[in-house]
Amino acid sequence: KSSMEIELRALKEVLKSDDIQAIKSAIEAVNSSMYPISQRMYQQAQQQQAQQQEQGPGQGQGQQGQSGSDEPVYDADYEVKDE
Repeated sequence: KSSMEIELRALKEVLKSDDIQAIKSAIEAVNSSMYPISQRMYQQAQQQQAQQQEQGPGQGQGQQGQSGSDEPVYDADYEVKDE
């Protein structure tokens, strides 16, 4: 994170100027410092997905569909009437 923060600070400073090339270079530096972070995030997401698949269908999603309340849910038809 620290290299990313350094690059972002540098970009903020460069944005105060009108030097297009310096701005482009600073943006490229931010992007290149973001690659390792995004790669780790992608790998973690893949690992989590693999773990959920190993658990079997439906087992890893037990809490996902619940709203947290024990109130009953009613399925009802309704009709909109204009006043």
